Order: sequence, then structure tokens, then C-alpha cells
Amino acid sequence: MERKDQQQATRSWTTRRDEKKRRMGLVSSWMSGPLLPREKLVDSLEALIAPTDRIVLEGDNPKQADFRSLVKVDPKKLHDLHLIISSISRPEHLTLFELGIAKKVDLAPNVVLVNSGDSMHAEPRCRTLCHY
Repeated sequence: MERKDQQQATRSWTTRRDEKKRRMGLVSSWMSGPLLPREKLVDSLEALIAPTDRIVLEGDNPKQADFRSLVKVDPKKLHDLHLIISSISRPEHLTLFELGIAKKVDLAPNVVLVNSGDSMHAEPRCRTLCHY
């Protein structure tokens, strides 16, 4: 009973905020105010994003977003990402799967595509959400 009380006493309610602060600290020395030098972009992606992270692409026109830098990361460092985007409309989107950088993609509210080795298959979104 005492051990359970100790675990509850040390529980953090700011886990996501703390992790974001830790990750941002990894690239803070490269920053010049709010700006990141272009030559540090791939290094910063590898530092800020962890394997299996969910990557959400938002904006007025996500089809035009630039994935060219994400395609350049080392798949040994960054892999099995879960992309949340409106469509697969650029060659870079597929390249992320071919290289093993991405493993899943949410395309629509009710369907998730999952990369299972040599093929992609659709799963109901509710099954994927149960893992979170």
C-alpha cells in the first residue's frame, strides 16, 4: 500500500509539456530567436521527433506542405511515424513509407492506412484510437 501512495505522490500532470520543453531544449542552441538555420533542419527533425510519434499536418492547404526535409532523415533514427494528413498527394508522402520513416497515415475521419511490411491495408479508425 505504501508503494502505491509513493507512485501517486510522484505522478506528473505536465508530462506532455515537460517532454516538449525537453525536446525544444535539444535544438535551442541552433536557434537564432525564433529562426532555425536551414542547414540544421534535418538535424532538428531527428532531435525533435521520436520514433512512433504522430505527425499532424495542418494548414490551409496541406497538400502543398513540404516533406522534402522529412524524407532526408536517417530511418534508423526516425521511423514508424504516424502521419495525420488530409491526402497522399505528393511523391514525398509515399517515399516516407518506402523508407520506413512512416508506418501509418490517417487520411479521413474513419479510415487509417497501416504499412505492414510489403503492403498497406485499411483499418477502422476506432481500432487505432484504442492504442492511444
